Amino acid sequence: MSDPKARTRVSTSVGSEPRAATPFGPLAETVLGKPALGTLVLLVFAVVLAALQVWPPEDINWDSAWYCYAARRVLDGAKPYIDVVDVNPPLIIYLHIPPAGLARALGWSELLVFKGYVCLLALVSLLLSHGIMKRSALGKPPAQRRLLLLVLTYILLAGPGAAFGQREHFLLIVLVPYVLGAAARAGRAGLRGPTMFLVGLLAGLGACLKPYFLPALVVVQVYLLFGPVGRRVWRSPENIGAAVAIGLYAVHFLFLPPEVREAFVDLVRMTALTYGAYERELRVLLEQGHTQRCLLLGLSCLLLRPVENHKHLYRVLLLTLAVLFLAAIWQLKGWRYHFLPALGAGWILAVVLFVGVLQRRRLFGELFRLAPGAAVLLLAAGLFVAGLVKSVDHFGTPRYGELGPVVEATQREAGEGPIAALSILVNPAFPLVNYTGLDWTLRFNCLWLLPGIYAHVGPEADPFPYSPPAEMTPVERYLISAVVADFQARPPTLVFVQTSPPKAINNPRFDFVTFLTRDPEFARIWSRYEFLGRIRGHVVFKRRG
Repeated sequence: MSDPKARTRVSTSVGSEPRAATPFGPLAETVLGKPALGTLVLLVFAVVLAALQVWPPEDINWDSAWYCYAARRVLDGAKPYIDVVDVNPPLIIYLHIPPAGLARALGWSELLVFKGYVCLLALVSLLLSHGIMKRSALGKPPAQRRLLLLVLTYILLAGPGAAFGQREHFLLIVLVPYVLGAAARAGRAGLRGPTMFLVGLLAGLGACLKPYFLPALVVVQVYLLFGPVGRRVWRSPENIGAAVAIGLYAVHFLFLPPEVREAFVDLVRMTALTYGAYERELRVLLEQGHTQRCLLLGLSCLLLRPVENHKHLYRVLLLTLAVLFLAAIWQLKGWRYHFLPALGAGWILAVVLFVGVLQRRRLFGELFRLAPGAAVLLLAAGLFVAGLVKSVDHFGTPRYGELGPVVEATQREAGEGPIAALSILVNPAFPLVNYTGLDWTLRFNCLWLLPGIYAHVGPEADPFPYSPPAEMTPVERYLISAVVADFQARPPTLVFVQTSPPKAINNPRFDFVTFLTRDPEFARIWSRYEFLGRIRGHVVFKRRG
């Protein structure tokens, strides 16, 4: 006769995993394991974080504000790299055109629509990630999947902070499902169809934002090629999608108007000659806090071993962290947002290892058998508390932040505008243009070509050795002629001139007005401007008449 107790043990082990065998504890399973309650927790968390980003819309970084304006200008007929000149490939402007067009059609704030657009992309990324985890060993048990989704929600919506909407933020959004898909495919998950093609298509677009991003996709596929998947990895729908995105983007340059294509090639050449002025020494980069956090995350994760169902995710994330960190270092700028994708991959990896520690119940023993569930709840609660802290800080900030007085003064003095800035700083001109609704005179967001022109001048030179007209480089002539042409076409009512020492120019005696008034036409134009006041490291001039 068979043992009824044995039959009971067998029946509870077939199908869904019994609650007692899960590593998260009864309370954690109740909160995150139940489909209805767990989904509600995720939904509330995502809505709260998205609302914090969308409202108020004025809280935006200068680069995103510039691209919102550039997209608006392109919709008005401006030509990229001729009428709107930027250091990046054109894809980032293309990505800003849909929200700019929608904002215009609805009569809404372009910043509000843009931030909602980024939140929508993040939501798509989370839904794709959820589908991948649900169809693979990455999402078992359900409480683990929802915990990881909580972490991903925080990283994609709140983690970027001031870098929300930056190119690196776009990359992080599209890279998350791609990395999860690679780990799931390495674990022999049956991932097919248009969903994975979309995952690859989005990742391919992300890689096209900057040339530094492409190695992240390549390294992941190399791991699959020489690891668990083999040559058939090239036939996967996500690889086909990525190849389609990258191929179409490369081919589209052939169909650009000839003058736009030539202007882009010229700009690439000028950038190669001048952008090195913003580079920092490797020693300085390694001393920065965000650089050290990336290194600490990577080294800490090397000391822990993942559980079996996370081993491929661990390896793919660790490779991604390493490649994205090297990509940020490769740019040699040390700007905080350059490290955002690497930090995002590092924090996801840390949580994956944390979950793996919880799954090893033998590490806790009988005395601490409830600790895993408590730890999961503590992490989930910590995410909610972090979101609450961000909301208090968010809504306690004035509408325009530190730019409030500048916005009021500009609206009062500029009338209908436009305005301009002689500066190598994008801020405060952007987002000031977006906040005030005024037009912008220059084709550049700032005079970013300028530091490279005088990179050879040391700090001891006195007076500053401006190049005589006959000795100017082609880049210097282009910059001056472009500024003169823009001032002639749309004379600004207000001009902000940077007075704080430009960090990328080695000599503090450099003066923007002196640099430009060497041109007789600009000197004639400038004679109509008079001193108005000082604000935020800039002297403000107003046009008479």
